[in-house]
Amino acid sequence: SYRFPTQADDRISVDMASREAHVIRHIVPVQDLLLMTQQGEFRVTAINSDAITADTIAIRQQSYIGSNHVHPQVVNNTVVFCSARGGHAREMNFQAESQSYLTGDLSLRAGHLFDGFTLNDLAYSKAPIPILWFVSSSGKLLCLTYLPEERILAWHQHETDGAIESVCSISEGNFDNLSVVAKRGDERSIERRGQ
Repeated sequence: SYRFPTQADDRISVDMASREAHVIRHIVPVQDLLLMTQQGEFRVTAINSDAITADTIAIRQQSYIGSNHVHPQVVNNTVVFCSARGGHAREMNFQAESQSYLTGDLSLRAGHLFDGFTLNDLAYSKAPIPILWFVSSSGKLLCLTYLPEERILAWHQHETDGAIESVCSISEGNFDNLSVVAKRGDERSIERRGQ
């Protein structure tokens, strides 16, 4: 509900200023609240306040990449997402120099794994080694060993007899173990990859 004049605890309804129509696909909380749409990425902040209210909300577009329907993952303070078009994996993090969020293409050094395909799923294993697991429309599992604060990244791929359709990382004790849905012929199976 809301009142006139507006109160700090009223619901917030705001129109975003943009050149195109946007559908919000993901809301990601990091240092700020990020809105990921199919056309771009937006930063939601409060003006002259610590709290976002109807009177203090500010929404500014940070990039024009766009994300697909795959849920983004947060690695430390970096958001990793799948681009809406082109099938590439991207990173987005806050840059103090520009006081904004900048994006980068994580797939540039391994374009042969991504060009002509789309990314259909994503999971993040934190331990023992931080790895992002991407499911490609090629049926392969594309993996990124990723330490953003050290600027370390390494791509590797895993193939199987059949196709990987979905991926999930499950915390078990001190390890994050991977489970996948694999399709072989007309059958699907759930397979676990342990440490």
